[in-house]
Amino acid sequence: MADPSTPNATLGALAAHYLAPWRTAGVSQEQVDAAHLHWADYRDAQWGGAVPLGTSRNRLLRVNILGGRLYYVSCVGQRSTARKVRQRAILALIRATLAVHELPDVDLVLSLSDRPTVPRHAVMDGSPPLVFGYVTTAWHWSVPFPYATFEPQRWAPLYRQIGHHPALEEHVHCRGFPARAPLTLREHAQFAYLIHVDGNGFSGRLEELLSLGGVVLKEESPFESWYYPLLRAHEHVVPLARNLSTLCDSLRALREEPRRTAALAAAAQRFATAFLAPESVIGYVAALVRGYATLQRFRPRRHPMAKEWADAETMVSRPTAAATTDATLHSASFGHASGFPFSVALHTGGSNSGHFCPPADRSFSSLSAAKPIHCALDSGACPGSPVSSYAACSVTASFQMNCSTVKTEIEARIARGYDRKSHPGHYDLMVSEEQCTKASRTTGAGAKPGPYTDLIGFDYAEVSGHPTQMCRVVACSESQVSSKCDFSTNFCNMYNLFCPASDGCTPVTVDIGKNLTWTDGASCNHGFQCGGQEADITQCTR
Repeated sequence: MADPSTPNATLGALAAHYLAPWRTAGVSQEQVDAAHLHWADYRDAQWGGAVPLGTSRNRLLRVNILGGRLYYVSCVGQRSTARKVRQRAILALIRATLAVHELPDVDLVLSLSDRPTVPRHAVMDGSPPLVFGYVTTAWHWSVPFPYATFEPQRWAPLYRQIGHHPALEEHVHCRGFPARAPLTLREHAQFAYLIHVDGNGFSGRLEELLSLGGVVLKEESPFESWYYPLLRAHEHVVPLARNLSTLCDSLRALREEPRRTAALAAAAQRFATAFLAPESVIGYVAALVRGYATLQRFRPRRHPMAKEWADAETMVSRPTAAATTDATLHSASFGHASGFPFSVALHTGGSNSGHFCPPADRSFSSLSAAKPIHCALDSGACPGSPVSSYAACSVTASFQMNCSTVKTEIEARIARGYDRKSHPGHYDLMVSEEQCTKASRTTGAGAKPGPYTDLIGFDYAEVSGHPTQMCRVVACSESQVSSKCDFSTNFCNMYNLFCPASDGCTPVTVDIGKNLTWTDGASCNHGFQCGGQEADITQCTR
């Protein structure tokens, strides 16, 4: 089923598969109303944190799409920061889908829990409610909906804003892992073997691990995310027993077969590119909504309590400097905001759940697992920095033309030293390869303090399955000295190399920015002290 050459058709078939139980009877207005009021926050006892049916006063998220406009009835209480984060993320995804797809009118409900809702044993009359949610199992009626957001942020500013947390207690580790700082996703990419396991609920980290260039060992799980049916064991992931008893043998076999190991890592990345890129996630959502619309046995109307949601328009059209701390998983392009799912990059001599394995090599024989992108860039197109704390910015954008044209224009602006700053800096082209560009920019003589040099990376990928030519560009700019607030400098380092003529920019070969789409918005959040997102286009000429 997972054929990367036909992602659109595959995702459409997947959406139809999930909606099949309602194909005959359809969905009534009464079912939608009942689901909205009665199925929020139900949790099965066997997975911890049980919430019996009918005991919660919460409601599901109600979504109305009418005439291409998005309305919602909030499911967030005044003190529920986690639910607020998830609600904003899922509405942003729907709004991003509306920006590129015409969607029919619908009235639907979504669960924001990381555990499935609507157990089959609780619905005995043959008319199960259709509830979209992050996850499903063989014992539930939930229809999987992506838990993606296109504006990833870091958690620290959010925690600082919340300003309180439960009392902490000191504990001593007597067995297992010694206490150590958590690994960032960039640090995960330095390991050849990456383990994905559940917590006491569904873990949304797998799609991030698939993109990092290592082999992903996935614990057998009762939970099913929307794209799991497309994954093939021993091709995209290596399956592990639920108690991890097969971990050591699996690692030993991988180290003895470097060619197979390299092929597994490459296949995982191809899968992520084909099915987990924003364009594909949006395509699946569009197919799901269209399929659901055909099941409605009523005319959708705006709920009396629904209000229009416009927050995400700034994220879809272009990045702005608007401060926000409604954030999702740190350093990631996708991920839900519940807890921190347990994801391990296997360290030398490490142990997991009582299992000790012999030291693991950090590469596949002579093949490095850490650099899936060339030009000495990491998997997020970032060039790196010699300091531990520095300002940075990442953006993902799509251009309606081939990548060769986009790359040629960006490098032409670098060669011309194109800079719109009032104190122009100087660009230098460092590396140019087929799928990537690495450059530097040094601040101008009049910029104080300074001068400073930032490094910039661009990764180019043709988008398959799109009706027109489309190039997806991941770009990243990083300061090379200790820094925090950068007044949008890193964002402008990149934006000035592809900005459109309509913004006052002067193309060298072609106006690549005229059909620019901000696929992921911008990830340039340096904390609330800096005003949140530092991705202000108006600062690119200051």
